[in-house]
Amino acid sequence: LESIGEKDDPGLPINCPYRLALKLSNIAENHMGGSTGALYSMFLTSGAASLKQDISRVSWCRALEQGINAIKKYGGAEEGDRTMEFRCISSHQRKLRQIYTPLLNIFFVLQTATEKAQATSSMKAQAGRASYVRSDRLTQPDPGATAVSIWIKALVETFKIYSS
Repeated sequence: LESIGEKDDPGLPINCPYRLALKLSNIAENHMGGSTGALYSMFLTSGAASLKQDISRVSWCRALEQGINAIKKYGGAEEGDRTMEFRCISSHQRKLRQIYTPLLNIFFVLQTATEKAQATSSMKAQAGRASYVRSDRLTQPDPGATAVSIWIKALVETFKIYSS
């Protein structure tokens, strides 16, 4: 965190999901550019409330739902708009509520996130910056959707480290 100016903070509170989400929200808001930082900040802040008292599977699902709803509400994008793709998470809400290990849950989400990000390469842009670009120029997966799959992959790798 020193590299982004958080010298007073000893590190991320990884043992407290509520505080971690708020800390990451603050980092996103203050250090990520454009609307992406604001959207990630809203996602994390909205979801944090569900993790304040409880970190059960249901609380995590509720946190994800609240975060996704905040992005939809304030970002204005809907499923299929070729922009930051969180539907990979929402499409797994039912699976996440079943009894799987946390690592397996996150792996399911990662698999879907990767597929959904790839699928954006053939979608028409209806929201976000891509909506201002000629459609014949949009041949690669959406960067926002790709970013979601990248940070979910980082979660999988982190869970692997801490669960072994």
